[in-house]
Amino acid sequence: MYDVVGEDYIDANLCLVLCRTSIWISFLQMACVEFIFILRTYALWGCSKRVLFYLLAAYLTTCVIGISSLQIYTGALPADACYGPANPGASWLLTSFAALISLEIGLFGMSMYRVLSQYRAASGQLLKSLVRNNIVYFGASVGTWYTPFLMK
Repeated sequence: MYDVVGEDYIDANLCLVLCRTSIWISFLQMACVEFIFILRTYALWGCSKRVLFYLLAAYLTTCVIGISSLQIYTGALPADACYGPANPGASWLLTSFAALISLEIGLFGMSMYRVLSQYRAASGQLLKSLVRNNIVYFGASVGTWYTPFLMK
C-alpha cells in the first residue's frame, strides 16, 4: 500500500524503536525550549517569586501531562507503525501537544502583557525584539503543531 524507502532494510522492531526514540527526543527538545521561554518570562517580570511559582507549576503540570500521555501513546504503537497509517493512540499524542500549546499561550500572554505595560514607559530596542521574537515563535509553533492535524 505504501512505498517506504528502506522498508526492506529496516525490520519492524528497529523501526518502532526509532519511532519511539524520535518522539521522546522531540518532547525533550520542546521541554528545553519551553524552559528557556519560562526563564525569559521570569526575567521579564523582574524575577518575581510569585511569577516563578506560577511558571514552574505550569511547566511541571505540562511536563507531567506530556510524559504520561506520551508513555500511553508510545506503548500503544503497533509493530507496523512505521509502514502503515494505523495509529490507535493518536489522541494521546494530541493531548501532549495541547498541553504544550496551552503553556505557550500562557507564556505568550504573560510576556505580551508585561511588554505592552513596559512599552508605554520606555520603548527600547530590547522590548521591540522581544515582541517580534515572541510573535514569530508563537506563530511558528502553533503552525507547526496544528498543520498536520488540519491536513487530515
